[in-house]
Amino acid sequence: MRTVYVDEGNVFHPLTKIAVTLLLGFTPFYSMNSLLSWLIVALLALAFCLEKEFYKALKALIVFALLSFLQSNYLGTDVGPLTFFISFAVILKVLYLPLLAAEWLISTTDVGSLLAAFAQIKVPQAVSIPLAVMFRFFPAFKEEVHEIRQAMKVRGISLKQPLQYLESLAVPLLISASRLADDLAEAAETKGIMNPVKKTHYQEMSFKFRDVLYIVIILTVMLGGMLCLN
Repeated sequence: MRTVYVDEGNVFHPLTKIAVTLLLGFTPFYSMNSLLSWLIVALLALAFCLEKEFYKALKALIVFALLSFLQSNYLGTDVGPLTFFISFAVILKVLYLPLLAAEWLISTTDVGSLLAAFAQIKVPQAVSIPLAVMFRFFPAFKEEVHEIRQAMKVRGISLKQPLQYLESLAVPLLISASRLADDLAEAAETKGIMNPVKKTHYQEMSFKFRDVLYIVIILTVMLGGMLCLN
C-alpha cells in the first residue's frame, strides 16, 4: 500500500518543533538578553497563530509579560508571604522558553504526523511507537486534572482546606495516571509495536523552506544571546 500525502493542518514539520524545543532547552543555562527573550516568545506566539492557536499565542505573551514584570520589580525584595511565589515566578521565567516550545510541540502535533516524521529519519519502530504513544499522555493527563478539579469544585473542596484539597487531588491523579499508563501500553500493542513489518503512514511529512527558516532564526537569536554575554 502506498503512502498518501496529506499536509493539512501541519504548518511546520514535527521535527522542526522537536528541534526548536531541544535548542531552547539550552536557554536556562545562560542569561539571555531580555529583548532577545521577548523576540523568541514572539516567534513562538507567531507559530501558535499560524497553527490557529490564537488563545495560546496571546496567553504566552501575557504570561511572559507578567513573569518579566515580577522579576524586574520584586526580585530581591521582601514581600512577606508572597516571597515564595515571586521566587517561583523567577524560576518559571528561566524555564519558560523551553516549556513554551514544548507546549507548541505537544498541542499542535498529532500522533500520525509524529510517526510519519520519525519514519522519515529512519527511527526504529520499537522507539518511535512508544514515544508517539507517550506523547499523548500529557494532553490526556491534563484533561484528567481538569475533570478532577471540576468534581472537587462541585463538592465544595477548595484551597481553603489545603490538606483536604491536596488529598482529594493527589489520590485520583495517582489512580488516573496508573490507568492512563495501562491504556497507553495497550495502544502501543494496537499500533503493532511487536510487528516488524514496515508500517504504512497516511501522512507523509516533508521539510519546507519555512521550516529551515524558522530553525535558523531561532538559532540565530540564541547565538546572539550567547554573544551578548561576552
